[in-house]
Amino acid sequence: MDGLDIKAVREAAATAIRTVVPSKWTVYAAPTPSLALPALVVRPGTDYIQRATARTWDVNLALDVIQPVAAGQVALDVLDDVLADLIPELLDITTLRFGNVQSVGSMQTEGGAPVIVATIPISL
Repeated sequence: MDGLDIKAVREAAATAIRTVVPSKWTVYAAPTPSLALPALVVRPGTDYIQRATARTWDVNLALDVIQPVAAGQVALDVLDDVLADLIPELLDITTLRFGNVQSVGSMQTEGGAPVIVATIPISL
């Protein structure tokens, strides 16, 4: 993969996302074990690196939207509100193409706090 700087591609995607989302979001250019929430994490997507032509490659990423859920809140309602606010902002980025929200799941942070996660594919 001559000349393909994959880290730079991830960094460029994270930088573009940082320019449009509200400052309450922490945007990471790679998965990390410790997150400041709410967080947007750029990570490898399906077919992370794939051949486009005989001499070029495409990098496919995913954006994990990670939102804390307070006691008594319905997690999916929280996520629906977050995505309704976030998706229009992301669509303002002309250098990235966002796919459909592919998966939604809940988990706990290292400290045990509940969060809900949605994954959105990104292609460049």
